[in-house]
Amino acid sequence: MKFGTTLVVLGLIATVFAQCVITEEEALMNMYVALGGDSWTDNTNWNTGDVCTWYGIGCNIDGYVVSIDLSNNNLVGLLTDDIGCFPYLKSLQLNDNEISGPVPDAIGNLPSLKYLNLDNNLPDWPPARHPLR
Repeated sequence: MKFGTTLVVLGLIATVFAQCVITEEEALMNMYVALGGDSWTDNTNWNTGDVCTWYGIGCNIDGYVVSIDLSNNNLVGLLTDDIGCFPYLKSLQLNDNEISGPVPDAIGNLPSLKYLNLDNNLPDWPPARHPLR
């Protein structure tokens, strides 16, 4: 039975990763467009070179995005399902902006997420303690 359980878990992980057919860079650029990146307080290096040099983006030694901290940065708009395309993301901080609409279900597709702060956005934004799974 243990072997069967392992296969099920691996199948679920593969399903989560299979839902994203774009790269992390494409997901970040989609977020930039959706949240008015040209008007951000700081958008240093966005859309140029390595994403690990972009303002608010932290990467691990292998170059995967592990943190996004764009708090208090004048983000305005809707967060898209592309937010679920970061399998190594540990920390997501989008607090103190003007994000609106529902939190995408895809946020539950972040298997490594340990810290989430969505506090202090527009009034219709769901509470900061949104369930991850």
